[in-house]
Order: sequence, then C-alpha cells, then structure tokens
Amino acid sequence: MDHNPTARGPVQGALERLLPGLPSHAPATLVLRVSAVGLEFLCLLALARVLDGEAYGRYALAMTLVAIFAVPAAFGFDRLVVRELAACQAVGDWPLANGLRRSALRTVLVAGAVSAVAAWLAGRLVVQPDAADAGRAIAIAAVMVPILALARLRQATLQGLGHVTAGLAPEFLVQPAIVIALAAVLLVAPQLPRSATVAMALQMAAAAAALLLGAAILRQRMPEAMREAAPRFRTRDWRRAGMAFMALVLMTTALTNVDTLLVGRLSGNADAGVYKVASQLAMLVGLPLTAISVAMAPVIAALHAGGRVDELRLRSRAAARMIFAAACGVGVLVVACGPRVLAAFGGEFGVGYVPALILAGAYLVHSAMATSGYLLIMTAHETAVMAAFAAGTAVNVVGGLLLIPRYGLAGAAASTAVSLCLVSVTCAVLARRRLGIDGTVFAAAPDPVAPA
Repeated sequence: MDHNPTARGPVQGALERLLPGLPSHAPATLVLRVSAVGLEFLCLLALARVLDGEAYGRYALAMTLVAIFAVPAAFGFDRLVVRELAACQAVGDWPLANGLRRSALRTVLVAGAVSAVAAWLAGRLVVQPDAADAGRAIAIAAVMVPILALARLRQATLQGLGHVTAGLAPEFLVQPAIVIALAAVLLVAPQLPRSATVAMALQMAAAAAALLLGAAILRQRMPEAMREAAPRFRTRDWRRAGMAFMALVLMTTALTNVDTLLVGRLSGNADAGVYKVASQLAMLVGLPLTAISVAMAPVIAALHAGGRVDELRLRSRAAARMIFAAACGVGVLVVACGPRVLAAFGGEFGVGYVPALILAGAYLVHSAMATSGYLLIMTAHETAVMAAFAAGTAVNVVGGLLLIPRYGLAGAAASTAVSLCLVSVTCAVLARRRLGIDGTVFAAAPDPVAPA
C-alpha cells in the first residue's frame, strides 16, 4: 500500500483529528495533485513561451482531442477496474481480479486503436485546417490516444489495489517534468523548430516514458495471489458496465472540454489557446475535489461492498468539509493572483481573467456538492450520473453555440459554468435520494437512513 497505518506523520495526524474518516492516503494524494498542477502550469507556460499564439492554439486543440478520445479508448475500464478491484480485494477474490485485469487489457488495446482513427477523423473536421502544422499535430494526437488509455488502465489497477499515489505519479509528475525539460531545450536553442507539431511530439515522448515507468511499478506492486490465480471471467457483465462508465466519463470530459473546441471553431485557434489557459487556471478550484475523490473512490467501493453505510456517511461528510474549505482557499488565490498568472503566459492571455473567474465560481459550487458523483459511481449508480452529465453537455453545446459568437470567451465560460452547476446539484440530489447519504458540504447529522 502507499501508506503505513502504524506510522503517521504530523500532517496526517492533524488531518485525521480534524477530519476523521478520510482515507489515510488522502493527504499524499492531495500533495501529488497539487504538485501535478504546478508542473502542468509550468509545462503550459514553457510551451506558451516557445510557441506563437496560433501554434499554441493548435496545440491546445490537439490536446483537447486527446483528452476526449482517450475516454472511448479506455472503454470505461479506467473507472470500472477501480470499483471492481477494490471489491475483489476486500473479499479476497483474486481469480476474478486476475480475469478482470486480462479482459480489461484486451478490451483497451482494441478500443484504443479504433479511437485513434476516430480522433484523427474528428480532428480533421473540428480543427480549422489553416496550416500543415495543424494536420501533423492532429496525427500525433491520434497516436497519443491509446497511450493515454493504457496509462489510465494501469492507474486504475493500482488505485483499485490501494496504491493510489504510486498509480498517479508517472503521469502526474514524471510526464510533465519531461515535457518541461524538453521545452527548456527549445527555449535555449532557437534554431530548433517551434510548432504545434513539435509540442505534441514532446507530449507523446513524455507520455510513452511515463507509461513504461508505470508498467514497471504495476509489475512490482501487483499481489502474487492475483498474478498466479486462475482467472475467472465475467466478460459480458464487465463490458456492459464498462460501456456505461465510458458513456459517463465521455460526458464528463465533453462537459469540460467541448467549450475549448467550440471556441477554436467559432473564434479561431489563438482564442482557443487563451481560453484553454483560463480554464486550466479555474480548474485549480476543483483540484481538492478531484484529489480527495480519487483517494475516496476505492474506499467508497469497499465500504459499499461490505455494507458499512454508517462509516461511508462519516467519511463522506469529512471529505465534503475538507474539499470545500480547500476550494475556497484556492478560489481566493485565483481571484488575487489570476492576472499575474495569465500575464506570465503573454499579454494576449490577460483577456482570459473574466472567463477564469466565471469558471472558478462554477468549480466552487461543484466542490460544495463534494463527493456526490463518486458516491453514485462507486455504488453502481453510474447510469444516473451519465444521464446528468449528458444533459449538462447538451446544455453546454447549445449555450456555447448561442453565446460564443456574441460574448466570446466569457460566453463560453458562462455556458460551461451553468452546465457544471446543474450537473453538480443533480448528482447531490440523486445521492441523497438513492443512497440516503448527503455527500455535500451542507450535510448534517443524522443523515436519512439508507434505503434497504
């Protein structure tokens, strides 16, 4: 495991006294997430300094395609494996765990190849083909899709086994660090080519290196009992559940990425680059929710499988308080430091401050709803969450088409903010009705009794 329950540091002890019931690896996961965001911003900053506005916009759009099409490439197993492996480990069912591992790998290999082709075709339709550089960047993006899908499957396997920080470290720390180092070479060597193609090539090289490192970590930490167990398969059930997860994650990803594609198509590549940086700045407010939810996911699945509803309520309330308090602190920093952060990318990025504030407000509302979405997903209610995100995505697309031509980047941000708030509140209501658990910051004891 990523932690030693008998040896807790002062930070861990303070957090447990303040917020009892959180997973013991939650602080490490939060630190990892914060570090990853810092490295990601340095990565974006380095590339923004290397590329001009148009090239950076092409790069941002290509990476958005990678984020979207990596979802069907993983076929939902990047979420399903977390839930199922945690449940298998809780009851010691290693044959089923080994069968899940093998089935997931075969499925992702096939789905990744299909999704790579789909990403290339979609890129030719969505991204404005104003230069050969755009076409080459899209081709590299297509190659990255299966690499990212395999990385997410490996992350899910380690996360389901309880090694959360080890699962995330290669892509969260190593990959952006490699990109920063390679971008620094471009900064000090002006004779080297600078284009979206080069930026995407840097990302692909770093992603491949992180994938290999992650595979080595998985081989080291996989239990012998799981590796040697005669596999037992529930392929049909897994693929059915995987498809539901895939649709859910696709809607989730589309909700927070379709605005960038719409800006690129309706306003141009340069505006897409500015908007991408603004949205990344706003996402800092949602960082505590993401970090704690990732740490909570296998715990939720295990507690639900064991029927320990009261403990699940306690942990959900503790997580909600921590998430919202941290999100408020980050929100203050975004408001105060946002103009300086955007100015570091270049003078043209200053117009992203207002969109960043709009989106930050939405992420604060999202954080107030805390782990509601993960409570539903990890307790086999993913279909309801998928429906909520599908409706939110539809609202975002329609809103973007209506608002971006008139209000530009602020219109895109407003559309996404409204959509995200609607989805967040819907998930909170569903968690309370279906599980009898209030997963929001407003939760008060006693909670309603969970339905039989």
